Amino acid sequence: MMEIGKLIILLTLLTAFVESMIVIMERANVTTMNHKYIVSGGVNIRRHGRNSPYYLNIYGVNVKPLDNTLMVSALFSQFLHNEYRRSFIEFHCRFCELINDEPFIGGMLKNGGLVCPLLPGEHYFMNLTVPTTDFKYVFPFEKGRVDFTLSVTATKEVVLQVFVEASFKQVKNLPAYKGKQKPNP
Repeated sequence: MMEIGKLIILLTLLTAFVESMIVIMERANVTTMNHKYIVSGGVNIRRHGRNSPYYLNIYGVNVKPLDNTLMVSALFSQFLHNEYRRSFIEFHCRFCELINDEPFIGGMLKNGGLVCPLLPGEHYFMNLTVPTTDFKYVFPFEKGRVDFTLSVTATKEVVLQVFVEASFKQVKNLPAYKGKQKPNP
């Protein structure tokens, strides 16, 4: 019985200092927009103060519903030797599956109020951050770029292309900082 108690205490201490990751978004831009689907829109990165995190803001006007007939592709590139080189990380999924099932990028959009299907109209999704407090893996690089392509699944017609440049930092979840994550010194 004493061994089980020691094991529980050890597991509690180990989980108190589990590493996770924070994503510091630095730059974002819309490169392609199909006006049959999206009339206007854009993305930007903002900070509210010196010590606040960087937030992603998305705004746009769509004239057709954005639903599961669209495919989202995310291609990650590593910043290496002063240029972005495509890495081995990529994913492709349907629009609604991204919003409802994917915990990091889809979780960020879902936390910001994005729902699927996204009906035609004017939309603003402000102050978005990637929820990576439960990201228990080591990310393979520190600086990179993610190229997102939203396209029609049946015809491969591109609806929207956006890129986001970001830094990825491993941090320890120290109990004293519950809400704020500070990078390791």
